[in-house]
Amino acid sequence: MHNYIPIKSKPFHCVPACLEIIFMAINISVSQEYLGEKIGIDSSSNKDLSLGAKIELDNLNKIIQSIGLIGYIFTYIKSVELQEWMFEEKIEELLKGDNHVICTLSAGKLHNNSADFELGHAVIVRKIETGIAEIIDPGPKGFGSKEITLQHLYLASRYREGGLLILGKKSTQQLKLNI
Repeated sequence: MHNYIPIKSKPFHCVPACLEIIFMAINISVSQEYLGEKIGIDSSSNKDLSLGAKIELDNLNKIIQSIGLIGYIFTYIKSVELQEWMFEEKIEELLKGDNHVICTLSAGKLHNNSADFELGHAVIVRKIETGIAEIIDPGPKGFGSKEITLQHLYLASRYREGGLLILGKKSTQQLKLNI
């Protein structure tokens, strides 16, 4: 299990904050502000669906090369491609394989706040055990480490058409993505 130290997200920087937390666990220091600049953050849209980071694998993989994280690659699995039981199984497999897993989802569904149902969010999945996920939520709302059911995590991810953003070693990623 990785030693993640929660860091509070700047507004609309949940993905860069998750990346900063993960990179710290790998002993690489990169700020969420820097990552936000490289990824691209929309904080001015009047539509929740447009706010925040745009996850583009090519761009993320260029970023990790530029910061010297050699031998790693980002991959992504859409939640709609997985049944609920496969979601748990896939996360468990990925975590056992020493990967870092970020779940993209609905902030409102995660925090049971109907006003934010359309707002995208990202959390790190630290571990799972018997239907429960321990997540690191960079906030700013809901900041910290907490436990939720995997069903809740899955439904929040499916609602927002989210998925699993995975950082892993290149040699193992091709094997892990077989659904």
